[in-house]
Amino acid sequence: LFRSLALPVQAAETATVQEILDGNQLFIDRRQAREQDKAKAPQQLSTGDSRGQIGFNSGAVGRMNRFSEMKLGQGCFLLEKGQILVSGRQAGCTRSARLSPRGTNYVLEVKDDGEADISVLEGTVEVEPTQDGIPTGQPSTTVTSGQRLRLSAKGVVLALLGLTEGDYTSILGGPLFQGDRKSTTSELQSH
Repeated sequence: LFRSLALPVQAAETATVQEILDGNQLFIDRRQAREQDKAKAPQQLSTGDSRGQIGFNSGAVGRMNRFSEMKLGQGCFLLEKGQILVSGRQAGCTRSARLSPRGTNYVLEVKDDGEADISVLEGTVEVEPTQDGIPTGQPSTTVTSGQRLRLSAKGVVLALLGLTEGDYTSILGGPLFQGDRKSTTSELQSH
């Protein structure tokens, strides 16, 4: 009887380093990583003054910006600080929210104070409030293509705004897209 009530077990996240840009400062658990190195939950990926592209076991691709920290988990990655562009169906988490994408391209940024910004370039992302990874029961917020959601460190919605032309220029001309050899992000720039 209890087996039928059990929640499905989320698969442990894995990520493969596909590309390291601007030097060699991409680390797996503080150990310098090289292209094709694999990380798996609960390992942490971090960047110093370099950027890195990783392939998730979900098939999605992530581009980590400089000075970012991300921990692989069960069913999502936890962005502790910094910025990542995600292309594909890859769930992401902050300390106060879980992001469930629906075939999308989105940018997740977590600032030093814990505030988060989610910018959806294509598709839809459902943002569910959590506290230490556990849903709070508060309603989710749907962020659609062309929108940006700002969350407080505690997961309170501060603003849901339309992305401006300046926002797109800043994102597409910024470090998450510069020096790209891969077609996934190059296609986005043409939109």
